[in-house]
Amino acid sequence: MSTHEPEQSEPYYGGDFYEGSYGGESGANVQYFYTEDDGYSYDPDAPGDVEWLTKPVVSGPDVDWSDDAGKRRVGEAILSHHLGRAPTDDEMDLFVEEVGPSLEGGVPLTIGVSVLDDVGLRR
Repeated sequence: MSTHEPEQSEPYYGGDFYEGSYGGESGANVQYFYTEDDGYSYDPDAPGDVEWLTKPVVSGPDVDWSDDAGKRRVGEAILSHHLGRAPTDDEMDLFVEEVGPSLEGGVPLTIGVSVLDDVGLRR
């Protein structure tokens, strides 16, 4: 898996590709993965396993991170969710420079929230 692996039970953004069915278009989606109680949500049937919840961030046939324009679009969606507002041009540039190089086209993405915080993209 490419990009930045999150710590165990750390919230993260994950993206993957899907194939269209019944003649539909293929595309990709990005979701926010989190736990209900800040890293301590466990499935009682599997003690020790984190129970992940998800929220959609962006999805569709035009979602891709194989080129600079796609990385910028995905970055804007992730940062809008992470920051709770539209990112500034400087924040977008920081995402593209610091996180963007690790995104590879055709490879699922994983970006831990701590990675965004560490490069200065905090709420």
